Amino acid sequence: MWWSNWFCTLLSIIPLTSAVFTDEIDVTDWALQSIGEYTCIIGDSIDSNLFVVLSQLEDTSLLSLVNRTNGNLLTRRATDSRITDIKLDESKQLIFLEYEDASSTASQLTVLSNEFYIAPITVDSGSSPISICQKQLLNRDDIIIDNKKNSLKIVDPHSKLTVLSTELPSNFDKLKYLKTDHAAELEFLISTTDLEYIYYQLVNDDLVNSWFRDESLANTIDYKFIDIDDHSMDSVILELQNEYQFDNIFQAYRFRVMTNINRSINFVKAHHYSPGRMITDFLNLDLIQNDSSDVKSLKLQEMNDLKFGFKKLLVVINKNGKITALDMNNQGNQTWSIQSKLSTPVLTFEWDKTSSQLIVFNLLGDYETWELLTPFAPPVFKINGSFKESFPQNRCEISKVSKLNQAQKSYFIEFSEGTCSNEEGVIVSLGKATRKNAIKQFITTHDATSINGHVISADNKLVPTWQINLKSDEKIVSFGTKPSLDVVNPGVVLGSREVLYKYLYPHIASYVVFNEATKKMYVNIIDTLKGEILVSQLHDKEHIDIDYPINLIIGENWIVYSYFSLEPIPEQKINVIELYESLTPDERKSNPTNYTSPLKQSIKPEFMACSYYFPEVITKMSLSETKFDITTKALILELENGQISFLPKLVVSARRKPESEMTDDDKMEFMAAPYVPAIPINDAYIISHVRDFIFDKSSQLGSVATNLESTSIVCDVGHDIFCSRITPSGPFDVLNPNFETGKLIFSIVICFVLCFVLRPYVTKSKIKSLWLVHE
Repeated sequence: MWWSNWFCTLLSIIPLTSAVFTDEIDVTDWALQSIGEYTCIIGDSIDSNLFVVLSQLEDTSLLSLVNRTNGNLLTRRATDSRITDIKLDESKQLIFLEYEDASSTASQLTVLSNEFYIAPITVDSGSSPISICQKQLLNRDDIIIDNKKNSLKIVDPHSKLTVLSTELPSNFDKLKYLKTDHAAELEFLISTTDLEYIYYQLVNDDLVNSWFRDESLANTIDYKFIDIDDHSMDSVILELQNEYQFDNIFQAYRFRVMTNINRSINFVKAHHYSPGRMITDFLNLDLIQNDSSDVKSLKLQEMNDLKFGFKKLLVVINKNGKITALDMNNQGNQTWSIQSKLSTPVLTFEWDKTSSQLIVFNLLGDYETWELLTPFAPPVFKINGSFKESFPQNRCEISKVSKLNQAQKSYFIEFSEGTCSNEEGVIVSLGKATRKNAIKQFITTHDATSINGHVISADNKLVPTWQINLKSDEKIVSFGTKPSLDVVNPGVVLGSREVLYKYLYPHIASYVVFNEATKKMYVNIIDTLKGEILVSQLHDKEHIDIDYPINLIIGENWIVYSYFSLEPIPEQKINVIELYESLTPDERKSNPTNYTSPLKQSIKPEFMACSYYFPEVITKMSLSETKFDITTKALILELENGQISFLPKLVVSARRKPESEMTDDDKMEFMAAPYVPAIPINDAYIISHVRDFIFDKSSQLGSVATNLESTSIVCDVGHDIFCSRITPSGPFDVLNPNFETGKLIFSIVICFVLCFVLRPYVTKSKIKSLWLVHE
């Protein structure tokens, strides 16, 4: 059993090179934790330094504890049922939570030492609890809010005289909380139309804006990554381009020499002819370069971040059309924010890198474009328009927008089921609509009961090509298509030095079907050009529970899907299917030198499948991205317990065998390990570390590549926003932070100088020995 022990040791060692540890929190990762729209605020019956805030999630509620002094979020807890009201008993000591679900009994809320506790309680039917939620503020006769003048007045209830009058922000929305003695004590909390919450307090007879919280990011519906390009090498690239324009090699050489001389002269002038400054800058040996307050150190760090591709913007949009850019390399700080001019509800937006434009779409088919002149300044509004003239009916609603052609700015717009007759979608274009000599484009769409294939005609119309219809008691519970990936290695090298060739056909999709009558589930892999089923896997003895999420992703030559089964025991499972041209080593059916149209001839794959157990419920699953797709792919997992983890694809392999079945050649294969059905969770796999996040059903899990092939940035965007770096194959192209670069360069310089000085001496000694010259 030493192989089994070795495998467990491998699982525990691999992530130690790439996971986020305590000392890396807020260094290689960052998080923005939100409360959402405040439904109710408790402040009078608890600690005077705390607020308890009630907000609503999709199907449940969220209770949050906020520091009254600075607005910092202390802790949160999602309830099992939706809370409809919070009440106080007649003594104003006990706080009751009422639930929307009639089966849920009322609960008592207790706040102690920056924590709160919820316990079931039976409310006396004869008592009359008092509601303390927002509606009670509207019935107070000591508050006067003038929405036209944006002012708030506090009136003495006895004398009816104005005690205090203050101006409110122009985007004032509602008064959420107020406490006053109509004399020297006053504090209140207001909300704005931008979902900002501002807390005011009377200090020494002056009304002070103590803090504010921006909760607009809690309603994020879509996101995009924007790269910030490194232009430090633009001048060098231009020089090389100019050099290639010379026909004569001597002229090109003279140009290069003169260019380098001028660069050296400018370098000397920039350092005021000081040898010390030049050497210090050249070797980067500043004694205070590690001081974070040093301006030069910060600039050097920013330059490195640009060079390595870490400096990016995460642009998010909420359901109200507010677009916010977050600096991914500066703890998610807001860089800029704009408000869409489209009527809500906003559906999604796209980033067009060639024209540096953001295109925003709403549910009704209207759009607008914003031009981003520089990444760190708000974009400028360009144009707006509508696609409604392309819709078959006026009542059509958009469900999804997919980019088709970057140059022509063409998009495939899918309609919500039941809103547009039997139409599935249309092709629209913001640019010049022409498809002469264009490569044929195929589109695969699906709903709950069918899958449809289409080809785009020359006049930008959808032409049906094939269709798969399910039975009446069947429905599609998950669907995925193969992304565009770079092929690095066409085969897998075995321990015997033979090769298994991967099935790298790009036009494949996979879908999971559940039969409600038989409680069976099957997974199909299809050819999206012809609608042909290539592989089918049946699950008929596991009693799949479809109330739990079913996820599916497609990689280079494999499909991974996860589900929750009830038999033989309740367990989260991860299944993998790997596709090969042939399971016979060194047998290759495709011919890379002779292209054949897949419409005329295609190869059906052979496959291997394997199943693993996972100790936590997986709510979402995604795939890591790197620049050249050389690094081992990682499965990014969003877990039901509010954490985010990842698994290298090598751990979830379909070619694993039990130790008793492994041959000597199998053991010689790279990263070979026996099949172990249970995948343990090591703390080092949890990239969110000690944080617990709130991610709703509409949250999105994504990844973006950096300029370091080893490193990928992972983000989960939903009620909360979290981003971190992972290295599935280890940081093989990154030096250790403790690596002494200065000493290495200094040693090289010393060796060079010694060689320059000693070389004439050695040459002279050799000549003397040849001529037998004696001194």
